[in-house]
Amino acid sequence: MISRGEKSAMDLIETRLRQVIADARQPRIEPADIPSTGLLDTLGLDSGACLSLLLSVEEEFDIEIEDADLSPRLVDDLTVLADYVRSRTGSLELS
Repeated sequence: MISRGEKSAMDLIETRLRQVIADARQPRIEPADIPSTGLLDTLGLDSGACLSLLLSVEEEFDIEIEDADLSPRLVDDLTVLADYVRSRTGSLELS
């Protein structure tokens, strides 16, 4: 079961991820218009755009995404990406 603190941390991560995606996307899209799933198709992300997005995520959260963890599913689902970011930060506290 997810605690209230974990849920709040995940919401914060997802909000920040939506902003990172919005800022990285050309043409820019509003964060509220970014879907939770189907990002590859909905946003038309090709391999170059995915790499750029993941580099922005690494920078935003000061993490390193391991090569072994790279997969379309990581980029295609905002909840999966948020969970990965949370696991890499090692803490629920994100500044």
